[in-house]
Amino acid sequence: MKRLVLTSVAAFAALASAGAPAPGASVPVAPGFPAWEGVTEKNHVMGRNICPSDLRLKYTSVVVFDAEKFKEQANKVEALSALDVPIHSESVNWANTKIPRDRIVVFSLMGGKVDAAAVKAVFKDPDLAKKIAGGNARIVYANLSFPGAPESAGKRPFLYVMPPKGLEPIYQGAPDSKGVKEAAAAIKKHAKESEFGEWKPFYGYVSEPANFKTFAKTIDSGKPLAALVADLKKKCASKNEAVAVEAQMLYDAVEQTRSDLMFKIASEAASAPHCAQADLTDLLKRWPAEKKKLETYAKRIKANPEFAVLAGVYAKMKTWLDPDFTPKNAAEAKKICDELDKIRKQLAPLKESKTIVSQNVALLLDAEIDELKDLIKAKAPSK
Repeated sequence: MKRLVLTSVAAFAALASAGAPAPGASVPVAPGFPAWEGVTEKNHVMGRNICPSDLRLKYTSVVVFDAEKFKEQANKVEALSALDVPIHSESVNWANTKIPRDRIVVFSLMGGKVDAAAVKAVFKDPDLAKKIAGGNARIVYANLSFPGAPESAGKRPFLYVMPPKGLEPIYQGAPDSKGVKEAAAAIKKHAKESEFGEWKPFYGYVSEPANFKTFAKTIDSGKPLAALVADLKKKCASKNEAVAVEAQMLYDAVEQTRSDLMFKIASEAASAPHCAQADLTDLLKRWPAEKKKLETYAKRIKANPEFAVLAGVYAKMKTWLDPDFTPKNAAEAKKICDELDKIRKQLAPLKESKTIVSQNVALLLDAEIDELKDLIKAKAPSK
């Protein structure tokens, strides 16, 4: 699927001007963007933890249920996987995997008291789980909505799909097999008729910030982003619409980059600790405040000395595999190849490890060494 690109914030601002900042939003948003509410830790029931930015700049499908009738109404839902892009952590090579981000499916339990245990029990029912499964994670929140969202009372279960930009849903109706098929078709049609291109981490669909001249320098520094995020958040409420819109787009892109990394670490920690450690290191450089939330995964990796060795090996190989990396000269290329030969010796005993995860990772990394050596030699300057 192609992805939305917005190289001109002015063009987006023209489209956004039809919608003023939503009243009652806990965090101000720029015109033309849904001010999602209820996306809080308190309201989180199960599945991936998300932030409001995760629901913007992508096709967001919201399935609304009456909180106290979830199981009953879940029986009326069909084939939600058609609205998302699934990822299967058991089989993927996390070193080469990006979290699908064009679409997201979320469940909103409205009104009444939410029984989290009962909700989780529904997903343990094989037949029901198959009906309501929705791609990357079964994301469930209480009272997730935004001011101006379609009215669903008396129609639940109810589905509406928000486009990457704008405040009007591109589909709303019953989430049965017919409705989901129509919603999927609406997404496909909307994507085809819109301007599309590549989404870039941190930048999203802003190819070159026009109003934030130091943005690129801050991102490239690899340093903490708290001050940058705070400034973008503040500028989302700017009276200058072009500034507000660009601030919103960059703010959401930075927040989505953080959120995707958090989700990736949680997903890969068990089967790919080497990737989890590399991502943990990258994330904590920019968002050190997230350390406590990631302690469980950090401790799991450190608990096994073999994981630490594999993480160190992967960190080196990842640097050399970067498309932007080029040896300074033939001497450096030879030094790297010699280091790769030493790495192969390090991996040898781990390929026979009694820990199946260590064994699998060691075999995977060892298989890449020869190809990486050839790549390094080919990239080395001839003079």
